[in-house]
Amino acid sequence: MSLHGCQEDSTITALLSSPRSLLACERQGYTPEQLLYRGEEEFHDAQAGREVSFLRFEHAELGRRRRLREVLNEYDMVCREDMRDGDDVRHQGLPSSLIQLSARSYEKEFEILKMKLREQIADVIREDLKKELERSSQHHHPRPSSPANDKSKGPAAGEGKSAKFKPPPLVRKQSENAARMQREREEQQKRNIQIKEERRLAALERKKHELQEENERKRTEFQLRLSSAQDALRDHQMKQEMMLDEKMKKNEVQRKKFEEERREEMEKRKHILQIRQDRVQQAISELDSREEVKISKLKQKEEEAGKRLQALRQNRGASSEQRRREAEYKEQRRQEILMRAEYDKEARKQHLIERQLQDEIQIQHQKEKKERERRLHVELERQRKQERMEAIERYRRMEEYKRKQQAERIDEETRAIQQRKSDMKRLHEFILAEKREREHLKKLMVDSVRHFAVTRVWSVPEEVSSEIDYNEIKSAIQEEFWSQRTGSHALRDQESRDVLKPAPPSTAPGHARQVFVTQEAEGSWSRGDTRDRLDHHPRLVDPREAQGRYLPPAPAPPLVQQQKQRPKSAHVSSTRVVLSNSGHPLNGIAPLAPHPDHREIEEGREREIRSFRQPAKKLRKKKRIKNGFAQTPLLPAPIMHVVESLRKIQNLELTRMIQLEEEQEKRREKMYEMAEDEDRTELKRIFEKERRRGAQEIMKMTAAHEEHLANLLTQHVR
Repeated sequence: MSLHGCQEDSTITALLSSPRSLLACERQGYTPEQLLYRGEEEFHDAQAGREVSFLRFEHAELGRRRRLREVLNEYDMVCREDMRDGDDVRHQGLPSSLIQLSARSYEKEFEILKMKLREQIADVIREDLKKELERSSQHHHPRPSSPANDKSKGPAAGEGKSAKFKPPPLVRKQSENAARMQREREEQQKRNIQIKEERRLAALERKKHELQEENERKRTEFQLRLSSAQDALRDHQMKQEMMLDEKMKKNEVQRKKFEEERREEMEKRKHILQIRQDRVQQAISELDSREEVKISKLKQKEEEAGKRLQALRQNRGASSEQRRREAEYKEQRRQEILMRAEYDKEARKQHLIERQLQDEIQIQHQKEKKERERRLHVELERQRKQERMEAIERYRRMEEYKRKQQAERIDEETRAIQQRKSDMKRLHEFILAEKREREHLKKLMVDSVRHFAVTRVWSVPEEVSSEIDYNEIKSAIQEEFWSQRTGSHALRDQESRDVLKPAPPSTAPGHARQVFVTQEAEGSWSRGDTRDRLDHHPRLVDPREAQGRYLPPAPAPPLVQQQKQRPKSAHVSSTRVVLSNSGHPLNGIAPLAPHPDHREIEEGREREIRSFRQPAKKLRKKKRIKNGFAQTPLLPAPIMHVVESLRKIQNLELTRMIQLEEEQEKRREKMYEMAEDEDRTELKRIFEKERRRGAQEIMKMTAAHEEHLANLLTQHVR
């Protein structure tokens, strides 16, 4: 059952079963039983009275409504957090995406290298065709046949040409020396790689040992912090108990003082009542004395009247009847006076008695009112004490939940860090393996092109033969060369120079710019002009290197576009050049004779091939790139992407910790407002410690992130 699904007056014991509702109760420090509704009849107490029972019911209901409102607000916050966070699978696809990105970047670099090598092979074939054309024009040889005619002649013509143009022994010896030096370099590279791998493993072992020490140190620090927090909570509870004892003592002193004052007041009221009773008795006695005086005066007057009557009877001799009537009248008058006096006396006595009863009733009402006020005061004091105890218990439960959440968060962070380290290690190993494989293939391709530049024989392993189709390049160059020739000798001399004009920049969005730095070639090669030949050779500056980032691949040069447009038939793919054990080609195409200055040519080709792998900074120093387009990025694209992704994850973790600290600060403000004045000083001190601890945790997390990035970059540099 959830908080929003329960009834207002529900009294079921198992009230809540929703995880979010239970989590909201734990965050606020309440139990589900404290949200139950209790009727007024549960608080009925015959001895305490109806007012005290209703006061207890009202206090319990107001507290329950306040707790329910706080828990509902916390429940809404939990729902919003779940909606904002979503599932906990945000970073599971990070290593695979990085691996795909690194593979794509290596593919782009490899495509650029293949384009450059194809251009170099095309230049070598073009130079050979120019020289062959010059020799044929000097000796008045007929025009060479087209590539289609060469293919139609079959393998017999190829065997004749290969027998006619055999490579000299010096070239074979140089090729053997070059192969032997290449094998030595490969062995040295393998030894260097093994040494680097051993150093890397030693560094990983040291790092693992440091991480274990760091984890042990953090574990001890966490235990110390936990023990200090428990001691502080224990001291706080002892102080709260001492404060409660002092308050109880003060209340006892106040109660005794109140009893003494009430006793003195009762004695004073008794004294006043006694005085009043004495006064009433005195008044009654005075009235009695006055009545006696009046009766005596009446008797005296009666006697005097009797005497006067007797005297009148004697003196006047009135008739007996008249005298009798007068006597009866007087007697009646006397009786009336006596009855009126007696009635007045009884009325005064009754008035005094009623007045005394009213005073006693008023005194009794005052006693009952004081007793009722005393009970209400005791009940209010009990409720305040109960509220303080509930606040302390709630604070204890909230602190316990906070410590449990911190421990769970530390465990989750530890597991996430270990998982991230394992992912980064796996990604690093994959990148190194991919890089070694690509470097090996690049080295094979570059060595094959270097061997072709020296010996004019295309001999490659199977890996390179599947990447570069020599026959296709050669046929495309021959078709392009013979289609552009005209009949005049001057025009043939003019077209023998290899000129590459810069292509106009594309204005369409998404197209990358290509910058060609070209100059007109100097014709033939001789001693001393190798550097000029290399400087005049066409260079292709990749705009992705110029901008320091990777863009979509630029449109290929016309030669490569022709190669892509031409369909690859089974005949062409099956006629790739493969040398036999004797060094002769088997596809029917005879190699050209080596140039006399082959040493200078070989050195120039090696410098030219190395220039493809030079960073843009060195090219700028040699003034081979203009307008400052070439810039070298600080790190390769895969490592930059790893750093950026790691930064994003670290920023998410830091933002989550800051949000948690803000929520804790709001909770502290609420508790500070709810606390009493005498408890606020202690709460303020505890909250200051928590704030300092939170700031230290944020600083530690930031330092750990920076250290992790520094270690990653250090491993990349090594």
